[in-house]
Amino acid sequence: MTVTTVPMPMYVALIIVGIAILDVAMSTALQRTLGNPKKARSIQRKLNKINKELREMMKSGAPQEHIMAKQKEMMPHFNESMKNSMKPMIVIFPLLLAIYYVLIGVYLQSWQKYVINFIFPMGYKELFIAVVFILGLVVGISIALYDRKKGKEEAMEEERLNGNLNVAR
Repeated sequence: MTVTTVPMPMYVALIIVGIAILDVAMSTALQRTLGNPKKARSIQRKLNKINKELREMMKSGAPQEHIMAKQKEMMPHFNESMKNSMKPMIVIFPLLLAIYYVLIGVYLQSWQKYVINFIFPMGYKELFIAVVFILGLVVGISIALYDRKKGKEEAMEEERLNGNLNVAR
């Protein structure tokens, strides 16, 4: 069976882009809700502190036992960080597969004849993946920059509170 290609109508492209935007928005909301970004930033600060101490120990030639003890101290935080980042993926990945295979693959199958020329000729499934990838990248970088800024603010607040507590003692 030969499928003839037809230029993709604007409404088809807009629907596919809209579905991709909704997917990225839902995925981002789920990731932020299930992942607990404040806890993740706190864990990352602890890991960075331990890692800095570990590097200093290695530079100063500390005994191997002390270095291994410091690495063991790091492991629970690392495991917690991994768990915190994987938990949202258990929900997000099946959601993406459901949208791609069920909604787009089954319900919109009649659109397989349409092609849009964007960098190279793309069908409706490729357009969906391209938009999700590009938009996900942009949103991911934006959130990473926001989290970095927020993490610095939280670290400064933590230092300020610890400084006040040390002065009070």
